[in-house]
Amino acid sequence: MAVAKKIHEKTINQKTASILGFNQTIQMPHDPEIKRQIDIHATINGTNTWIECKNTNWKHWKKYKKQLKEQKKIVEQMSNEKKRSLQYIVYSKQKIPDHLINWFQKNNITAVKDE
Repeated sequence: MAVAKKIHEKTINQKTASILGFNQTIQMPHDPEIKRQIDIHATINGTNTWIECKNTNWKHWKKYKKQLKEQKKIVEQMSNEKKRSLQYIVYSKQKIPDHLINWFQKNNITAVKDE
């Protein structure tokens, strides 16, 4: 719950967050072969939000690229399928380097650092 609250304070500035589940597997609509586990499923200010938590110094960030892009794509496809807004956020316990923030922005992924 604390992670979801910190994220909504940084991204939405509202006071409504509730956890729906932990360590859930999400799959690509129409392609059940593409599956990814994601850390937190929450509702933040009424929006279903999928949160991937990382506690890394990001030195070896390239090993996460495929995972993060696939998670984002699955959430986007689920959003299109359900015709409602779903949100994907990467939450980091450690500082995210500037070059990686640029990568997140380029890939339309919201990244939030713990304060």
